[in-house]
Amino acid sequence: MRILVPRWTGDAYHPTLQHDGARHAFVLPIAGRHHALAACAAIAAALVLGESAPKIADRLTAFRGVERSLAVLGTQARITVVDSRARHPREISEDVSAARWLTEGSVTAVLEPDSFARASAHSAELGAALGDADKAVLLPVSTPLTTVNANDPLDAIAQAASEALGPEAVHRIQTGACEQSTEQMIAAIAEPGDLVLVIGAAEAARLGPCLLFHLAAPSTPIPHTL
Repeated sequence: MRILVPRWTGDAYHPTLQHDGARHAFVLPIAGRHHALAACAAIAAALVLGESAPKIADRLTAFRGVERSLAVLGTQARITVVDSRARHPREISEDVSAARWLTEGSVTAVLEPDSFARASAHSAELGAALGDADKAVLLPVSTPLTTVNANDPLDAIAQAASEALGPEAVHRIQTGACEQSTEQMIAAIAEPGDLVLVIGAAEAARLGPCLLFHLAAPSTPIPHTL
């Protein structure tokens, strides 16, 4: 089984798989070459197990990728919001790089680091992983703990991101009763034509829809049901 280099056409990848002397072309309406290759691996498994290429191609017409894996949530106020569940620095780097294929504007990467242990172990790599973005927004580290007896790794992440992007391009979200909401702060940083890539597995999962709602109706409170 061979996977020929997938070709990106602006809204889909067009990979060709060679199996048993025959070549089979498919259309994958998903973003990110790494995600396309993962889908190709699943297609390859189906071919090896005896599934016919036409049946696979027919089923792919309804496939829109994996939930929160570079999923385009929508556009409001000319700002497009894209969702990412990436956690490891390499995953984050690949999703940030792939986001550039989805826009002609700037990319604002919003990162919620995952757990103090993971963020502390990979702080330099996490900051550097945002290097292909134009701007970075750092959210507080996600943790289920109410008390943490450790240094906040966000300082080291911010330092590494500043080295990659420049200090003026890195923003840290401050939370508190007197602070603006996260959606308000991101909306103030992003500009029309930008793509905002929301990365994370905890609060970030809710942030994308909330940001779209705020962009559409800045003066309306965000419903708790989002």
